[in-house]
Amino acid sequence: MSLVPHSQLRLVRIRKALEGALAAQEWDRLRQLDVDLMAALDQASDDPNRHPETLLSELAVIVDLYKDLVLSNELHRQTGGI
Repeated sequence: MSLVPHSQLRLVRIRKALEGALAAQEWDRLRQLDVDLMAALDQASDDPNRHPETLLSELAVIVDLYKDLVLSNELHRQTGGI
């Protein structure tokens, strides 16, 4: 049984926090989590113990999340939120 590296677990935790911040429309928190997620992504990508299939699967989830984030941000701007 192989274990998922800590760097990839960190990536998942930050992505889930980003999902929560998006659902709550916490825009300042989203900005910080975006930075954190990019750093975690770099770390997970550079991890010599990474699981490529697991990492690619998580990247697909992240891409979908960013699609939702962009759409939500555009809607927020259109309704005068920003």
